[in-house]
Amino acid sequence: MRPANSETVRRQENNVAYELPPLPYDYAALEPHIDEATMKFHHDKHHQAYVTNLNGAVEKHPELGTKSPEDLVKDLASVPEDVRTVVRNNGGGHVNHTMFWQIMKPSGGGDPTGAIADQIKADFGSFADFKKLFNETTAKQFGSGWGWLVFDGGKLKVVTTPNQDNPLSQGLYPILGCSSRGCPAGSLFFGTLPPPPCLGLISYGSITCAVAIYAKSSF
Repeated sequence: MRPANSETVRRQENNVAYELPPLPYDYAALEPHIDEATMKFHHDKHHQAYVTNLNGAVEKHPELGTKSPEDLVKDLASVPEDVRTVVRNNGGGHVNHTMFWQIMKPSGGGDPTGAIADQIKADFGSFADFKKLFNETTAKQFGSGWGWLVFDGGKLKVVTTPNQDNPLSQGLYPILGCSSRGCPAGSLFFGTLPPPPCLGLISYGSITCAVAIYAKSSF
């Protein structure tokens, strides 16, 4: 039997199925792109709400708590109908934001190298062409949603999902994701001006993290 990891032990100690993961950097680490107040609000309040609501659904069906959030959204059909929408929205929100924090880092970004660079060139023509397509596609997502770089059938694709839906629910493997509304770079730092969120994400996002995710995608 595999030993319990630190996250599992912490969840058991706090008697909850899922917990808000800490940011992998300081709240102010992404300034001037995203300010400290915005990061605190979206991580500590916004993301926490998804986790709290997901735990509420699990309380009604404790067997769900044995699965990872990714496994839940990957197989929504197996989730009891009375909490399926809650799990879809809040499990998706938890998975999406957990990934979002991880694919950004201070002084990150830059052009990709290695296998993912070759794949981007093969599927999009160039990294610049990919960034343009990613931004344009995500900006066209009506209302709340996400733009994604996914791995599907041996190729990289850019897709969108509504609300907090995750590509895992469609059998796709997400590598990069960005909210169509610019979460978390939305209302606080930028006021009422809509930022160019995904261009910023790719500019200061962690290409290193994307490479690591891509390396796991050929399953």
